[in-house]
Amino acid sequence: MTTLLPPTPPASQAPETGTALLARVTRLIENLLPALGNEDRLSGQARKLLEVLRSPAGDNQVLLTLLAGFNQRVSLAAEEQGKSGRPCSNSCN
Repeated sequence: MTTLLPPTPPASQAPETGTALLARVTRLIENLLPALGNEDRLSGQARKLLEVLRSPAGDNQVLLTLLAGFNQRVSLAAEEQGKSGRPCSNSCN
C-alpha cells in the first residue's frame, strides 16, 4: 500500500496551530462516523478518540495511541473493503 503525503505548504503560510489541527482531526472523525454505521469496534474507537480530542486536558500520549489504533483499523477495513467490493458498513468489523 502506498502512503500519500500531503503537499508541502508554501513557506509564506504559517504552520497550523495545534488547536486548529486537533479541530480538523475532530471534524474528520465526526464526518467518518455516519459511514461507519453501527460497526462496534471501529465506531467505538472513533467515539473514544473523539472523547479524548474534545477533552480540554487531553493526554497527548493517549491521543497518539488512539490515533495509531484507529488508523490501523481503518486501513485494515479499507483493504478488506477493496478485496470484497462491499461497502464499509458491511466490512469494517
